[in-house]
Amino acid sequence: MFVFWLAHSGKAIHRVYPTQGQEAFLEGHIEAFTAIGGIPTRHIRYDNLTSAVASVLHGTTDRRRTENQRWILFRSHFGFDASTASPV
Repeated sequence: MFVFWLAHSGKAIHRVYPTQGQEAFLEGHIEAFTAIGGIPTRHIRYDNLTSAVASVLHGTTDRRRTENQRWILFRSHFGFDASTASPV
């Protein structure tokens, strides 16, 4: 299941896909952007899912991430920034 939730308005988009792969993750974004009529202009916050984050660099003070290359291309194409939650 793909869930895209807008914190300020409370609007949520839900989509069910037969797989949990990156294709479903990216398609979910496209459908959400279409449903809300555009792309959010502020950061979109994510957990550390493998569709977006290739690795969390433990040992650094801010726990930087290495993002998945396809995800970087997708974000660049649609022109939005992403932020990730702190890992536990």
